[in-house]
Amino acid sequence: MRKLISVLIVSLVILVGVGFIAKETLFPMKDKSIIEKYSKEYDVKPELISAFINFETGFEPVEYKEGKACGLMKLTAKTGENLAKEIGDNNFKAKDIANNDTNIKLSTYYLSKSVKDGLKETVGNWAVRNGEDKNDKFDAKEYAKEYFTKKIELREKIYKILYFTF
Repeated sequence: MRKLISVLIVSLVILVGVGFIAKETLFPMKDKSIIEKYSKEYDVKPELISAFINFETGFEPVEYKEGKACGLMKLTAKTGENLAKEIGDNNFKAKDIANNDTNIKLSTYYLSKSVKDGLKETVGNWAVRNGEDKNDKFDAKEYAKEYFTKKIELREKIYKILYFTF
């Protein structure tokens, strides 16, 4: 009986340790309050926003470089400017796109425009958010739908369990 209890305790400790490592390294969460704020404002599930951030940058923001996609969700300044205009933000400046709050806000707004059409369509639209679907030989939107939807879906489920269930 003592041996069984010892095995159960060791197993539980290992399970908790593995869960902690997965949570902190593979599926980190930064800026949760910002994610929750824009989740409510634009009616997009916070775990979906987190899944896209994890997929794009693993919550490690990309610094601003002119003409390059940057921030937690990898938007270009041009895309950011267009999205800012759509939501009525007339104070947007190119470097603002690297700011976590601004990047999450604009990206969540973008996601909200197609989230009602289902995950596959949302993933496809996300793939071409920066206007990079201009190759006649390669359809980035269809490729993303086919190969990235399951990855985003898995991340969404994991983030829901780790951070947004309770």
